[in-house]
Amino acid sequence: MNIADDQLQAIVHQVVTKVLANENISQGIKINSVAPKGDWGVFDDMNDAIAAADQAFREYEYFGLQDRKRFTDAVRQVTLDFKEEFSKMAVEQTTMGRVPHKIAKHTNVAKHASGIEFLKPQSWSGMNGLAIEDYAPWGVIGNISPSTHPSATMLENIISQLSGGNTIVFNPHPACKRLNAYVIQRCNQYITKQGGPLNLVTCIAEPTLETAQIMFGHPKTQLLSVTGDQASLKLR
Repeated sequence: MNIADDQLQAIVHQVVTKVLANENISQGIKINSVAPKGDWGVFDDMNDAIAAADQAFREYEYFGLQDRKRFTDAVRQVTLDFKEEFSKMAVEQTTMGRVPHKIAKHTNVAKHASGIEFLKPQSWSGMNGLAIEDYAPWGVIGNISPSTHPSATMLENIISQLSGGNTIVFNPHPACKRLNAYVIQRCNQYITKQGGPLNLVTCIAEPTLETAQIMFGHPKTQLLSVTGDQASLKLR
């Protein structure tokens, strides 16, 4: 049976991840192996969405920069493959903007969103010794996404934050919650086909002010990324 190079790489990475996880368990480091409750990253409970993203981060730590590039390239492909559908859904659900403009924005995100090229380590040496600068992930990043350009903004955040080695949980704007959930499902499907962990990106199916507050104050949410104005923060 012939196996393509990308399929072989995906299989190898899945096996390596399981081996490393088993080694950590044998050393007393417990990795949660409970089956996720979500539907390709979409959860009914914000605590479950954050827990799944945290579990995914524990797996994601063992992947290198080139793995991250492969997964973010998959997200870029999602952006291109569904740019027309995402754009139409955005206009229908928010009643804002024009479809051709949103298609152009998706294309721009797919081609120009910041990736691993900004994460090159640097080092300096001299009479005072050696200094090394390397970029480390935060962990789980909580995101508030806007009603204006909802899918394009979400996809750009996903590409940049996954490039940094983080996992992501979204509390989307309620006006476009169905679109945002659909985007996250497609991203997870494409990422796992490339050998990535499930739930690198998650969201709550029914975003409210209360679910946003849970995300803001959750001990496993290490950083917040909020796009929008005060109305976005208040989820009006």
